[in-house]
Amino acid sequence: MIATTVMFPMTVVRTRMQQNQYHLKEGEAKYKNIIDVIAKTWRNEGMRGFFKGYLVSLMRNTPSSALFFFFFEFFKNNLPF
Repeated sequence: MIATTVMFPMTVVRTRMQQNQYHLKEGEAKYKNIIDVIAKTWRNEGMRGFFKGYLVSLMRNTPSSALFFFFFEFFKNNLPF
């Protein structure tokens, strides 16, 4: 959960840069570079903009990580090698 919380703003910036939509009228990209993504997100949405989709991401990552660590420890302690 901590890793998701710390990395999530960077994930939002990366995703917005990868999905860089184009304006239909001008034919220009919505974002010019990473700094532009950060500035426009902060200006238009504030801090909340960097955490859009956070709850859904936690709902996906937490059970997955819990199962991974459970089975990792289980097999680490119960396998003979």
